[in-house]
Order: sequence, then C-alpha cells, then structure tokens
Amino acid sequence: MTLQEFLAQLDEPLVTEDVLSSILPLVREVIQAHRAGCVGPLEGLADLQVDGMRIWFEEARRQPPRRNETEVARIDQASRVAVEVLAESRRTTAVGQGEQQSSRVEIGSRGLPLERPVYLPGYVAWEHEAGHHDPVTDVFSL
Repeated sequence: MTLQEFLAQLDEPLVTEDVLSSILPLVREVIQAHRAGCVGPLEGLADLQVDGMRIWFEEARRQPPRRNETEVARIDQASRVAVEVLAESRRTTAVGQGEQQSSRVEIGSRGLPLERPVYLPGYVAWEHEAGHHDPVTDVFSL
C-alpha cells in the first residue's frame, strides 16, 4: 500500500516504537542511495510504499541529485537578516464587503516564485521547488 493510504487508514496516533520501526528502514534506504551517489524519491509521498509498518521505496526510484546552487543561494540569502522573524502573518480586510483574510507568510504555495525559504505543504521541500534535490534535502524530507 502507498504511504498516503497507510496514513489515511490510521485510527489513532502511532506510538514511538511504531514510528521508529516504520521510518528506520526508509532512513537506511536513503543512506544507501546517498552512498550510491543518488537521492531518495522524497519529493512528496507518491513513491513511498508500506509493508506492514515498514516504509520503503523501490531501488529503481532512486534519482541522481539535481543541483541549482545559484537559486538555492539566492533564496537562502533572503533569509539572512539581522533580526529573524519566527512567524509572520498578513491580514487583509475589506471593510465595505465585511471580508477578512489572513495568511501566514512562512507557509508557501507550490508553483509560486520563492523569495525566501518557506514550509511547503504536501511533503515537499522548498529546495525541490527551486529545482534542487541533494542529500541535505533528503534529510529535511525525512
């Protein structure tokens, strides 16, 4: 079954031992991929499978690293400031229409240009969106 199906069928939270027995085989596979000069298929959950409690991926799903150092440096540099903002939100109010809209700036949207490192939903790292996938990206994804 896919990891998405596995997660959807959970009736109650996993205990620590179950989490470890599920994720450690995946971590070992990713380490083996890195030793072979590849990265794991960790851009989302589509390539991850579950047998019993063990999360894994087919060896054929390993990928060569994608490098876009220039774009990663540009985006990362935008977050290097003297004062770090840990959370930021924006509120828009349309008084005449009685509408109010809030958004959290540190949560991004896929497909939009990246101005700084952000959290992206869907188990995707901002580096993936920048066309970059290396072992460090895998570590974040795990």
